[in-house]
Amino acid sequence: MSEAATYFKIDQALVKSLSQTLIDSGVTPILWGDYLLTIYGVPSIVGCLDFIIPKEGLPGAISALKKMEKLCMCSDIRACSVAREERLPPIPLFHMHLGTPASKLYVYLWSHSEILGSVPEAKIPVRTAIEKNPTRLYISASDKSVLPEPRPGRGRGALSEGGGQVIVPSSHIMLEAYIRLSAAHLDGGHGPFYLSMITYVEEYIAGDGLLDEKLLSEPAQTFWQGWQQGELSMWGLCRRFTSDLEASQLLTIHQSQ
Repeated sequence: MSEAATYFKIDQALVKSLSQTLIDSGVTPILWGDYLLTIYGVPSIVGCLDFIIPKEGLPGAISALKKMEKLCMCSDIRACSVAREERLPPIPLFHMHLGTPASKLYVYLWSHSEILGSVPEAKIPVRTAIEKNPTRLYISASDKSVLPEPRPGRGRGALSEGGGQVIVPSSHIMLEAYIRLSAAHLDGGHGPFYLSMITYVEEYIAGDGLLDEKLLSEPAQTFWQGWQQGELSMWGLCRRFTSDLEASQLLTIHQSQ
């Protein structure tokens, strides 16, 4: 077992500490990745922590993370797996290692536009983003009225109260992001990874009644209906989604002129 794995573990205390550090730097981070799945009850192995931030908040976020004792910069960026060309796209804005510079435990910062597309950024104060967002784009990771309790054989479920604020996307926003990423990276050979994430959403999150399908926007809702009905292959669904999305974007441009 590596030194990092021996002395550091990715748990909710670390998640809260990192999230609060980023909040204090002036950005509102949105939890993403494997740890987000575990909060929604999906059984997942967690080897990294992922946060989505607006690009303009990157300098302050980097400065704040560099001051955390548990985080280290790469010992050799050329040898780091994060920098390799074959890595799954999109590429993170920034990363650090947990424990030691050579650790395989990572903390990633992702661009909001790359992951969540046109979903509005959470620029308002964190408490307002959690409690007063009328469309529920984001929720508190401690909100047990929406998120599941811990269960044997499943993900960890909702975080405990206190110790730092953590925001997660609502389930329909997460699903829309996976659909968009599947379609965007279909031709590069990485689409199947994101399609597998959609399978997790279907089996565990929708299966537990944690997804409000009516909140899905178009063309994601059409994709999801086709996915459940099996009317097209996964590739066919992605192609149709891309075509529908491009058509809606052209219509928006036309209407604004």
